[in-house]
Amino acid sequence: MDSRVSISDVNWDGTVALAYVAEQLFAAAQLLTSDRIPADHALRVSCEQHISGLMEYREFLPKAIGTELEAAHALCSDKKGVEISKEDAQQLTRRVMELLRDISRIIKAEPSAPLAA
Repeated sequence: MDSRVSISDVNWDGTVALAYVAEQLFAAAQLLTSDRIPADHALRVSCEQHISGLMEYREFLPKAIGTELEAAHALCSDKKGVEISKEDAQQLTRRVMELLRDISRIIKAEPSAPLAA
């Protein structure tokens, strides 16, 4: 994705939403990257407790971030009721880490920070 967003493009509600989304994604990333938590449990908890609830904030987020968040949520939805592999957890982990990097660039006010595809 070649979209570029800076903090000046985000209103106050969007800024607060970005911070909250980053906090929840950070918690999900901690679970997903832990060596002590089985991958299937980490993915389920990340999806149920940290990612699924974020969709209600999508309207306040920059479009590119909302789209990426929706893709992460889709990965969660696709895994409900099926066995989860380590590869599934790794795919969600990559998506979450990319989102965190993109949000970090925006919050740090890096001008015209490119967003990951």
